Amino acid sequence: MDPVGTDTPCRRPDGRGAGWRRGASASPARGGDVGNGWRVTQGLVVIVLNWCGYERTVACVDSVLASDLPTRVLLVDNASPDGSGDRLKERYPSLDVISSDRNRGYGGGNNLGIRRARELGAESVVLLNNDVVIEPDCLRLIAKMLCRHPRAALVAPKIVHADDGTIGAVGGEMRWRLAEARQIGHLEADRGQYDEVREVDFAPGTAVAVRMAAIDEVGVIPEDYFLYLEDVDWSLRFRKRGWKILVEPRARVAHRESSSAGKNSPLKGYYYVRNNLLFADRHAGSCLRTTSRALRGKLVRMVARELLSGRPSVAEAMIQGYLDYRAGATGASPRPLRMK
Repeated sequence: MDPVGTDTPCRRPDGRGAGWRRGASASPARGGDVGNGWRVTQGLVVIVLNWCGYERTVACVDSVLASDLPTRVLLVDNASPDGSGDRLKERYPSLDVISSDRNRGYGGGNNLGIRRARELGAESVVLLNNDVVIEPDCLRLIAKMLCRHPRAALVAPKIVHADDGTIGAVGGEMRWRLAEARQIGHLEADRGQYDEVREVDFAPGTAVAVRMAAIDEVGVIPEDYFLYLEDVDWSLRFRKRGWKILVEPRARVAHRESSSAGKNSPLKGYYYVRNNLLFADRHAGSCLRTTSRALRGKLVRMVARELLSGRPSVAEAMIQGYLDYRAGATGASPRPLRMK
């Protein structure tokens, strides 16, 4: 039995049930069969966001093109200074490549693709970071979930680490004392312990399908985070409007951690601190005072740890993130940040 419940079954084409309408096409640009005769109208439009990652983007796009559910692919180049956007246009002349005029961050870059997908009449989009590779049946399984659960705004696959097969995330849950977003299963061995469909608090933006009708109601991805936590913020906005967020663990993607931000980099330290405080302001509610005090205590400990570990540039970036939060700065950092 489906533990989250089935809102309505996808009927076969002759029944014209949820997820199908007369005249739906199975061409790569329009849609395809999701199994047992079920069909997705307009198909899934897949959006892949690139920034200085030609080889990884190629691996990602090629995995989408090898999917057993034909889809339309939109490539968004976030003003890569390494020329990878032009190289991708040359490699994929038949795909739509959207070139941003500047680096708009995760939210802004994907929103360019979402708006283009809306123009194409898409009913759902799949957002993929360029450092993931999807399995051939991933899109079909996600499409079936969207079809069966019309109140699901987001459907996330199981994310596993490409190097060792450990779990990256099977959705996420909130821990409100620190307004902390925890990825479920992170770094655990994949023993099948999360192989049931589940409803979660948020869907990681690494790989996620989004229903366009839900976007029309809630809005596109918030762009003032630039990097980190915009996916959690967005998820909570959907939930507040009564939408569900589901994980389909049979749909799998392999994730190679992003090279755009090192594990302990000034870039990551800055946005981690500033955006956690910004997120707490927006979502902690009645717990805000306690949460803010706990976050500030955590910040002091993190800065001390970076200094003791010989990473003063990371500590400095964290402090600057706090100061910029106090100054009301959002979006991209007003000053350059080192990525490593």
